[in-house]
Amino acid sequence: MNKRALVYLGLASATLAGAYVYMQTQVIAPPSTAVVDEQAQSMPSVSIRNGQLLTEAVRLQVRQGKTAALLVFIDQDDELLLEGSGLTKPLVAGKTNAVAFQLSEPGLYDLVLVSKQLPVGQINVLGP
Repeated sequence: MNKRALVYLGLASATLAGAYVYMQTQVIAPPSTAVVDEQAQSMPSVSIRNGQLLTEAVRLQVRQGKTAALLVFIDQDDELLLEGSGLTKPLVAGKTNAVAFQLSEPGLYDLVLVSKQLPVGQINVLGP
């Protein structure tokens, strides 16, 4: 067999193997939008890898005094800041973190990843 053909065959095999491994490591998650209240059965979630948001930003809406909760998967230790409230929650790398904020003032609050100033979502707190 021709050496050039063997080289092309080897390159094609390596490319396909690399594409397969890449596809196996991708996290695929649906967009997260929810109204969180006492009846909520599941929490919205976001995934963050290498400082990049892999899912759509979450949009939560809760009543004043109720708890807004979400799940955050992250590959590096960080903190999640709720801008305008001064509240932060630690995020542990390599696991899904359950994060909850109880807000007593109505308004629109941004969720931001502290280290990268990456917007992760918003919480809209409705008045009574």
